Amino acid sequence: AGEWIKPSHVTQAHRMIPDKKKELEVFPVYALMGMSTRQDIFGTIADRCKDGMNFVEVGIFTGGSFCFLGSELKKRNKRVTMHAVDNFLFENISQESEDEVVEAHGEQWRGRFYDLFLHNLEAHGLTDMSKIHVMDSIETSKKFEDNSIDFIHFDGNHNPDYVRDEIFAWQPKLKEDSVIAGHDYGALRQVIDPIFGNSLIVINDESYVVKLGNGI
Repeated sequence: AGEWIKPSHVTQAHRMIPDKKKELEVFPVYALMGMSTRQDIFGTIADRCKDGMNFVEVGIFTGGSFCFLGSELKKRNKRVTMHAVDNFLFENISQESEDEVVEAHGEQWRGRFYDLFLHNLEAHGLTDMSKIHVMDSIETSKKFEDNSIDFIHFDGNHNPDYVRDEIFAWQPKLKEDSVIAGHDYGALRQVIDPIFGNSLIVINDESYVVKLGNGI
């Protein structure tokens, strides 16, 4: 982990398909996001953050990135409140992803992905530092005070119109010096680019990071 470097140009040509089995050996919670991207974003956030900060992740699935971030924070003895936001209806999860989760964690979890998320939180000792919001992202944003969030990561609803409204709903909640990140940049760049423009840093052609002010 280190400083995010803004490339002189962004290429979509050489995206590597992650080997999920190898990634599970590194961190044993299934995630759609590649391991190198998790390390680049969440490892850097964990390095930079200070005790007492407030983090939000939107779109949890079974907790692969949420638990990874929490584990990186624990390694560094950082005391941060982590908010998990998801309706946990799993409406847009492909059969392939469902099968991969079951292969990774066991057939007993099929159809029980929310329970699996809770299990993963407990297994990594993250229950006490986590607050779970089982509701729509935009509605959840209304529960937060303006200027209260240090880091937010988006990986929930991928409908472009919703994503645009979602970002605008959460933006006032972020501190002047904070960080926004999100997954699946390639599928959403038609929404993301006009909002953030030259502030965007693209990570592994997979995710994006935006520093507000001085970041964290």
